[in-house]
Amino acid sequence: MKNFTKNFIMLCGIYALTQIPVHSTVFAASNTVDKSSVESSITQVQQNKSADNNTSILKNVSNVDNTSQNTYANSNISVNTNDNSQTTVTNKAQKATSENLSAKTIDNVITRDNVAVTKSWNIKFSEPVDINTLTDKIKLTNVKTGEEIPIEMTADKLCETITVTSSVKLDPQTEYSLSISQDIVSKFGRQLSNPTVLNFKTAAIISSISNITKTISQGDSFTLPDKVTAVMSDGTTSQVSVSWDKSSVNINVAGNYTFNGTVKDYGTVTLNLTVKPLQSANTISNGKRTQSSIGVKLYNYLINYTNRNAVLTRAIQIHAAQGYGDDPYSNNCAFYQSEALRSVGVNVPNSTANTATLTNVLLGMGWVKSSDLSLLLPGDICFTIGYGNGPTHTYTFMKWVDPKDFHYAYVCDNQGDEYAGDAYHERNIDFQTSTKDKISYFMYLPV
Repeated sequence: MKNFTKNFIMLCGIYALTQIPVHSTVFAASNTVDKSSVESSITQVQQNKSADNNTSILKNVSNVDNTSQNTYANSNISVNTNDNSQTTVTNKAQKATSENLSAKTIDNVITRDNVAVTKSWNIKFSEPVDINTLTDKIKLTNVKTGEEIPIEMTADKLCETITVTSSVKLDPQTEYSLSISQDIVSKFGRQLSNPTVLNFKTAAIISSISNITKTISQGDSFTLPDKVTAVMSDGTTSQVSVSWDKSSVNINVAGNYTFNGTVKDYGTVTLNLTVKPLQSANTISNGKRTQSSIGVKLYNYLINYTNRNAVLTRAIQIHAAQGYGDDPYSNNCAFYQSEALRSVGVNVPNSTANTATLTNVLLGMGWVKSSDLSLLLPGDICFTIGYGNGPTHTYTFMKWVDPKDFHYAYVCDNQGDEYAGDAYHERNIDFQTSTKDKISYFMYLPV
């Protein structure tokens, strides 16, 4: 039993937690390795044998792969982890930088950069240890000042993995050293073969994030940003993820809205959003054409949130009263546009039930058709392409999303249920999608 004890060298591994929960990168030093590893290191083992052949020590064998049991002799291994830090395990004799190991030569030195100030570390042993005996044997030190940082240690159920966490928040951009003393002894009385030191430098932290102020017009699309700009402790800026406490507020209604977001390891950031009401127009022109008074009235009527949604309610009622036997909540676009026109004094019959009929009614009132999108103005009635039975849809044009192209526009129609319950929404215009047909022509009353 005595010889067995002397010949067994306990395995020590350390792996890094990138964040909580734990992510690990393991290194080890052990003489309990597979046959090929032992054979590859036999020369070194023989050099370390004592005269009585009972104190063999296998050094410079480290396991740096947290999923593999392979061992590596006299190697330099770099491991990239998902927190953008770099771990280097060096199996060559170096002087430790930690105060408690300053006079010793060690075989396992790890260096790591860009480490989170809230990081925890796992130290993994091949045999269970008594955590109560580790108080002075595992230390965290500020390299520059030599100050020992208070730590908290917890053990897993088997007492083979010790988690080390600083009791205080570490300083950013500062070098620290975590040392594991060779004096650690397992519950079976076996001593660690080599001390280990982890030298690391902490990353910059967020110093400040300014609150955000945005202004949009009523009906404009708006998305809360996934990232916000943070000023870091080293003076640089960084885009950091933010999680918003989203509310159910309908931003299509003019007003002021506040959204609170949370940034990990920082706190709360605020976004103040102002939604400006759409402005009524006295005249509408684009230099090529001037809108009729009817078109201006229709635009001014529909920019009001209450008005445009009330049109839908009335259109559904009129549709149902016609007794066609279909669903008045669907296939209702012609009823919607007809009711919108009636709301501003255009005498479209209640019986106007489809796009072909609406087109003929307007032609009979002196309206004209055009497919030249450069002439399209707010207040015009648009019709999409058809498949033998007239256009598939009709809507009121309100404005271009980007006046420089004709791809998207804001419109009013009966499809508000697809857009947060608002009849005013964005739509494709001059191109086809799988669900929305492109425009075929539009109609307006000449001045």
